Amino acid sequence: MLEYHHYPNPRKKTPTSTPSTPSHPSRTRFHTNPISIPPKPQPSPQAPAPAVRRAQEKRKHRLGALKSRCAPRG
Repeated sequence: MLEYHHYPNPRKKTPTSTPSTPSHPSRTRFHTNPISIPPKPQPSPQAPAPAVRRAQEKRKHRLGALKSRCAPRG
């Protein structure tokens, strides 16, 4: 039982740590991150460069393929 005195008491530690930091910071950040990020403002009103447009089209297509592959959301 003497070895246990080297470690801080977990029961004593939890009430002080919980108000300042959440229990699962990584999990909460993962859930809140997509919502908190504002949409990126477009740098120019005119159409983007052909390379950028191609990349966007590819990304859109990939998203569509992923959506069609998984079950439709009701």
